[in-house]
Amino acid sequence: MAIKIILIILRWIFALPAGLITGFIVMFPVHWFLMFMYSIGGNPATLFISIETTERLIQGFVIPAVTIYVFAQIVPNLKKISTLILGSTIYIFILINWILLVFNNGFYCYSGNCIGPYSGLAWLEAPLQIGGLFFVIRYVYNYVVEKEKMKT
Repeated sequence: MAIKIILIILRWIFALPAGLITGFIVMFPVHWFLMFMYSIGGNPATLFISIETTERLIQGFVIPAVTIYVFAQIVPNLKKISTLILGSTIYIFILINWILLVFNNGFYCYSGNCIGPYSGLAWLEAPLQIGGLFFVIRYVYNYVVEKEKMKT
């Protein structure tokens, strides 16, 4: 009985770090695939969207998607509410980041310290990331959470 309780506690402790680490690990092959595709001459995608914007669009979708999915798989109970809280936290982070970027003329400014300039298409990235994240949360909820209900 004590071992089962310890395992439940450990699953809660390691769920978010495991999801984040998995999200970043998934981005390595995506990054190298993009580098390969953009190194090929005459790629039509390079004429419209830079590699930086493309990679940030994909990162803003893949990392939260994988993080939420892995988190929902590991968490032992309360999958519905914990998935929604994690997704909402990511939403808020993306919105704050986008607002700071847009209102600071392409610079990331926090407490007077500015990093930049940002060379991507912020007006395009954040809405697409937020829209994609909505579908990820909905999919994870329907697939993972509802699957758990069928087991019980």
